[in-house]
Amino acid sequence: MILQGDYNVIIVSWSKGARLTNYDLASANVRLVATQVKVLLKLLQRVAGLQMKDVHMIGHSLGAHTSGYVGTLMGDKIARITGLDPADPNFEHLPYVVRLDPTDALFVDVIHTDGRKFESTVGFGLAQPSGHIDFYVNGGKNQKGCTDGIQGLIDGVIKSVRGKSDLSLAQTAGKGAACSHARAHSIFVESINSKCKFKSFPCENYDKFLRGECYQCGLSGCSTAGFYADDYPTATGKHYLMTYAKEPYCGDAYYNLHIKVLGSQRSTKGDIYVQLRNMKGIRTRKVSLMGRDDKKMGRDGINMPIVLDKSLQQLGKDGLFIELTYKKMSAPWYDFWTAAQKTFRIQSVKLTEVATGQSMVSSGTQTRELHDKVGNVITLKREVFTGITG
Repeated sequence: MILQGDYNVIIVSWSKGARLTNYDLASANVRLVATQVKVLLKLLQRVAGLQMKDVHMIGHSLGAHTSGYVGTLMGDKIARITGLDPADPNFEHLPYVVRLDPTDALFVDVIHTDGRKFESTVGFGLAQPSGHIDFYVNGGKNQKGCTDGIQGLIDGVIKSVRGKSDLSLAQTAGKGAACSHARAHSIFVESINSKCKFKSFPCENYDKFLRGECYQCGLSGCSTAGFYADDYPTATGKHYLMTYAKEPYCGDAYYNLHIKVLGSQRSTKGDIYVQLRNMKGIRTRKVSLMGRDDKKMGRDGINMPIVLDKSLQQLGKDGLFIELTYKKMSAPWYDFWTAAQKTFRIQSVKLTEVATGQSMVSSGTQTRELHDKVGNVITLKREVFTGITG
């Protein structure tokens, strides 16, 4: 059953021609497969009256570039192409005619999830903007909950050996190595039927987004990554958004979280998990602040956007609590060489809802110690300026 419209869905399977064991051949096969798809579309035009304005192509990795080449062969008249983390190796900075680009369809939207450099960190995805609108999920380089690369491959092998996966050893290892790369199609699939929208904000770069400089939608407007991106035709350029580390990935209630830390403490590597709750026991899902437990934290304050599944209106502004759980880096060799700190000290918390501008702050000025894997519940109250409640 197709729930979101009257569509004919055609799946192009060319796994035997896209084997990573011979990637150069696989990337060359993009044009061959695209030519075969063109023949099919021409046939459907002739015998079934297919119109290009009704065609939406969706491709992941090499499939994204395949879709782009089909668009070129069809005279750039296809209505929409969605590129899901287009492949990087053999395509980055090449002429537009051999890779996905905005001229390939009337509307090209791209979701980036694994845009690290392939040569140095084994990132499979293309960081280069490739569409009318490019969505950089969690910065577009690596995804929360993923290890990726060689370490991800090793983790996948261990997971398979321990019997924690229903897939084969090779499949589990591959899934671990390309976790961020595969997140793009998971997000697109989730976006189709989810009531939650993957809201995105136009921004020049991820650093500005993390500093909270891009909460305004600007002249072009905000958008949503995934199936409904074409509902926002004026939104163009680079867009950034945050997600959860585990399914469902979407949260559409954005907050800016500012944590003032104790500047005299030693730096450490770890992560902080955040959850809101109210007096009635209603809670948000926990969100990973850093994404992984190997991020450096210490003297500098933490000021960044977080995305949750409930607004302040749903939680209520009175009797609101924030639970912060610090998790130090868990790799055993790290404790031996660098000794990750068992505690992380903070001085204050400020939470601002992006949609309304309403701020909640922690009470008191005492330093709080966050102990490894122990939740610390902090009361939040509405911020007051010169007698006016924020």
